[in-house]
Amino acid sequence: MKIPIKTVEDHHEAYYFWRGLGMRNAVLLHFDAHIDLELDPPIESVMTADTKEGLKRRFETYLRFKERCRGERDPIDPGNYIYSAMRDGIVSDFYWIIPGDRGELDRSLEKVKDILRRISSRGASPAGEAAYSGGILTTKIYNRDLVVTTIEDLPRGIDNALIDIDTDYLTTDTIRRSDPRTCIGKRIPWLWPDRFVAELGRKRIEPLCVTVSYSVNGGYTPIIYKFLGDEVSALLNDAKSPFVDALSERSRAVQAFHKEDFSGSINILLGLAKKADGIKMDRSLNEKFMAHIHFLLFRCYAELGSRAEAKRHYRSSVALDGTYGARDNNYGPLYLGTEGRLGDAEREFRMILASDRGNPHALSGTAKVWLRKAGRLSHEILKGR
Repeated sequence: MKIPIKTVEDHHEAYYFWRGLGMRNAVLLHFDAHIDLELDPPIESVMTADTKEGLKRRFETYLRFKERCRGERDPIDPGNYIYSAMRDGIVSDFYWIIPGDRGELDRSLEKVKDILRRISSRGASPAGEAAYSGGILTTKIYNRDLVVTTIEDLPRGIDNALIDIDTDYLTTDTIRRSDPRTCIGKRIPWLWPDRFVAELGRKRIEPLCVTVSYSVNGGYTPIIYKFLGDEVSALLNDAKSPFVDALSERSRAVQAFHKEDFSGSINILLGLAKKADGIKMDRSLNEKFMAHIHFLLFRCYAELGSRAEAKRHYRSSVALDGTYGARDNNYGPLYLGTEGRLGDAEREFRMILASDRGNPHALSGTAKVWLRKAGRLSHEILKGR
């Protein structure tokens, strides 16, 4: 029987997919650089407080939550959808598989414990005493088992599982650098989709369904890697050898790009573009693959200052997949939120505007850069008086 697979942009859309399939009391295997359990608490969290101080803290948190949500009941978002699935009986036990190889949990143990303490302080039923051994941390939260581990130490043979993958899991090598404003423009997959899918096979996991989130919004997954989510889906659906070979070539092109060998990357990508029609895959996947290739070519030509070629490939990419024209199709928004990186932000926005001069997101970003520069200049002038 074919496993249901769903690709989404925002991760909380997974909740509606599970609910639509009628999933009940399933084990969740959550592959993500973020736990996605940092909820805004519902009223039942207030009722489980066991001290006066705890009751006061949780009630204050709950009131702030209700004020922000303007009367809605427990709106579901990328930060709380897993709790909602637990609350509604979709998810039972929860495995958070963090990025990184064996030993990564040792290096990130304090970070994990801080995350769990923060969740508990926001109204969750208190996490139980955590036990850590052999690369696996186990505890209790919301009266469910919570297991934190890496893919190498994930137990074998888990049945009745919901496999939930965030593409940023593949491009963030450690949760200690999970903030998208770290390593801006420097990220490269630590685990490519073919190896990831092979590892899942070795774990003999029997999934009920699979959800894959691109998470481009907010810059969590750089848009040049958005297609990795489609790769995972295709490989889980037994993609054929020519497509797998093409992915290997593309990976070489990405590696060349990050070594600033833009000409070498272009040669590989142009070769892939020529033979893409001969690769056996369905039309939708082919269009997504070609949009991915064209966008990589856009970045390469832009870096080389070849404006005409950059513009041509940018337009080809957006024509095939309109999401490549989105707000987070460049690193500008991330640089804007990083101290001392206004120049880098402006460069990114100008790169987009050179190929898409009416892009509202890049125009808005450029205006924000100018306003900040003007504000700093005014401040310096006033200081000099």
